[in-house]
Amino acid sequence: TLSLHDALPITPTEIPLDGVSTYLSTQNNSAYSYVVTVIAKDVATLDVFNKKAEFTAVRGADATTYATVGGIVWLVKGDSLGIWDVAISDDITNGRPKIEVIGEALKTIYWVARIEVVEVVTTQP
Repeated sequence: TLSLHDALPITPTEIPLDGVSTYLSTQNNSAYSYVVTVIAKDVATLDVFNKKAEFTAVRGADATTYATVGGIVWLVKGDSLGIWDVAISDDITNGRPKIEVIGEALKTIYWVARIEVVEVVTTQP
């Protein structure tokens, strides 16, 4: 799944899948393997950011049971400024990972995230 976000985030801003308002979702009684690659570029300069995350998550009977298992492995692939960033947290209200970016004041930054997901769904015994 590819997502695009064009914004001026100086506070954490979640990246929607469709660039507007659709976010990742998960199913009950599931396990997930995620690879998230985020790249960003300032429209007016050569400033760039590229970071990759890999993690596993599980969800039980409802959204409140969603959790990352074993932490997130991060790889910084390129960061020309050292001030832009991406964060991934457990959204237990919606039972999914929340991917947020933070940029820099007075810059228009294009953010693109490629999200690879492998899912296994089981039924309750």
